[in-house]
Amino acid sequence: MPDDDVMEEDFHSSETFWYIERPVLVLFFIVFLVSLGEQLWAEFVSAYFVALGGSIFFLGVFKSLSDVLDAIAQYPGGLISDRFGRFQSVMLFLAFGIFGYTTYLFAPSWKLLFVGLIFVQGTSSLLQPTIFAMIGDFMPSNRRTSAFSVQSILKRIPIIVSPAVGGYIIASQGIIEGVKVGLGITVVLSILSLVFAKLMLGQFMKSSSWKEKISNQNGHKDLVVLNSIIPTSPFSRFWIDKDLSKLLIADIFARFGQAVVKAFIVLHVIDVLGPQEFGILISIQMTVSVLSYIPAAGIANRIGKKPVAMVSFLCFSLYPALILYSNTLPWLIFAFGVAGFREFGEPARKAILVDLAPAEKRAQSIGLYYTFRSFSVVPGSIIGALLWTTSHQLTGLVASFIAFMGLLFFSCCVHENE
Repeated sequence: MPDDDVMEEDFHSSETFWYIERPVLVLFFIVFLVSLGEQLWAEFVSAYFVALGGSIFFLGVFKSLSDVLDAIAQYPGGLISDRFGRFQSVMLFLAFGIFGYTTYLFAPSWKLLFVGLIFVQGTSSLLQPTIFAMIGDFMPSNRRTSAFSVQSILKRIPIIVSPAVGGYIIASQGIIEGVKVGLGITVVLSILSLVFAKLMLGQFMKSSSWKEKISNQNGHKDLVVLNSIIPTSPFSRFWIDKDLSKLLIADIFARFGQAVVKAFIVLHVIDVLGPQEFGILISIQMTVSVLSYIPAAGIANRIGKKPVAMVSFLCFSLYPALILYSNTLPWLIFAFGVAGFREFGEPARKAILVDLAPAEKRAQSIGLYYTFRSFSVVPGSIIGALLWTTSHQLTGLVASFIAFMGLLFFSCCVHENE
């Protein structure tokens, strides 16, 4: 039976509801491979920065620059994807990442990490609109939440294993040498993902059937012509409509709170427990995340996406203060569990975002959304650095309060696109 003829109630069966189109699944596996290596060291990059001689202030600048690069790269990533094709974009952005990881690996001091950051951060930011757009291209609205759930599971399964392994390597080899081992593994896996993309994704994306599939999923025969999408006016490139902007505002509050504490959680946990224990806590957090994805899609399909997404906004407002007020292993396990459960509603939030993005310039709209979001949270890490020098607990309280504003705004102002 063709996908267009599947009735809504049939999506509740696991065979249909969780079915992911082949090109989307291939892209998910590529992200899985890169994440498998990246998470060996990603959570320890703040400690790596300090070990190479960087100060707390410049660590805050480093993290803020990461947000700036995330903002700058999102819209060009979407534009490149819409104009030149999904496959070409994936190949280019993976190559960027390989260069960035290599720069991190051979950096003699913290200053060179800023150069590597341009390519490492650029890769994930450039690629994100393509991932979202392909889900929108190939998956009907009723299955987008499940697609985002599968994507999140495949991306985060490595985080269950890799941080603990990375923590063990760092505990035995030291911060600098341990992170370098993880970076070397990441380079190898990224090269493998590039080859995999060329062999598996390239063959399919060059065929004509995928364009027909996109048109059918969007309900038009000639809606999407990815190499010739032109906004109706110059201003429409940089405009987000009212409904999407409400989601953006709520998201900015949540992510700003996260940015305030993001760079400093690892320093707190290493000081209280140690690097190996931090890796284990990250694994616990990701285990909670992965387990939460499994029921999230089905629940969202039954009761709506908004109530499920609200759970994420609630957890965003709780976990910063919980972690920075916790000084024992049991409390930190609970706090990291709450941090993990904030992912429960993320597939639903992403599905709402894709639903609200116009299909004819989907990747650009999503890229623009994340551009605005990332620019808005740029000061977060610097504010966190200033608060950190005063009080670790105050840093957590301020972060939680800001994120709580996002929960209130989302609850009152954001509505699903029916």
